Amino acid sequence: MEIAISKQGEWQVDIVNQAKKELLKRGVSIEEIEETKEKYEDFLKREELNRQKQLKENEEISYKTGEMILIVLITPFILLGKSYNLTGLSLGELKEENFKLKYNQRLFSLIIGLILWMVLIRFAMTK
Repeated sequence: MEIAISKQGEWQVDIVNQAKKELLKRGVSIEEIEETKEKYEDFLKREELNRQKQLKENEEISYKTGEMILIVLITPFILLGKSYNLTGLSLGELKEENFKLKYNQRLFSLIIGLILWMVLIRFAMTK
């Protein structure tokens, strides 16, 4: 059924026709195939609208102060990939999910954390 109701171009025409013939052999009518296709297309449209709505909502979500402090404190571990997901999504994931404000806050926190840790290490080495 999935092949028979797929969008044009996803499968070769011959394969789609073969899938429809197989469904007809199994007692599924053309009307049922078309009805299923319409329902599936409606479902995909609703999902895309929900996705766009979620991306729009994500734009204004921000970190809490405590989360930003945690990012600053564990910057070396985040940069080494060892944060064990304590601070949520990575920069790439934030950008992909349209968390514009969180992306900028995380980048700022990582830069501040990196500077802070470099100063602390330099200070510890001079003693």
